[in-house]
Amino acid sequence: DKAIECFQRTLELDPNFPQAHFDLGLTLLFLQRYDDAIASVKRAVELSGGRTLWLAVLGWAYGTAGRQEEAEAMLHQVEELSHRKHVSSYEFGLLYLGLGDIERAIDYFEKAYEERSSLVLYLGVDPNVRGTLAEHPRIKAIIRKLKLD
Repeated sequence: DKAIECFQRTLELDPNFPQAHFDLGLTLLFLQRYDDAIASVKRAVELSGGRTLWLAVLGWAYGTAGRQEEAEAMLHQVEELSHRKHVSSYEFGLLYLGLGDIERAIDYFEKAYEERSSLVLYLGVDPNVRGTLAEHPRIKAIIRKLKLD
C-alpha cells in the first residue's frame, strides 16, 4: 500500500513519468489487481515508445489475468520487434510465463542467464516471478549460480 501511495504521489507530480506507471503496474500485478496493473503498464508502454521489456511485462500481465488472446498478441509483437532489434530471452520468458508455459519460460530464463542478460537478476528479487517459480528446481539452479539465494 505504501508503494502504491508513493507511485501515485509521483504521478500527481508528473502524470507522464513512464517509470512510475510501470512500477505501479508491477506492484498492482503482485497484488493481483490485474485490470489496474494492465492499465498502468499499458500507459508506461505508451509513454516509453514501446520498450520491449515493458511490452513483455504487459503480455505477462495479460496472461496472468487470463486474457490469453491479448497475451499472445503481445508475444507476436515482441517477436516481430526481435527481427529489428535485440530482445532479451528474459523478456520472452516473461511472456511465456504469462501464457502459462512454465517449461518454455524457464528455457528462456536459462538462455538469458547464458547470454549474461542483466535482466535475469530479477529472478532472484521480483516477487511476481519468485511467487510463481521459486520452488522450481531449474529456477533454484539459476538463482544459486547468480548467488542470490
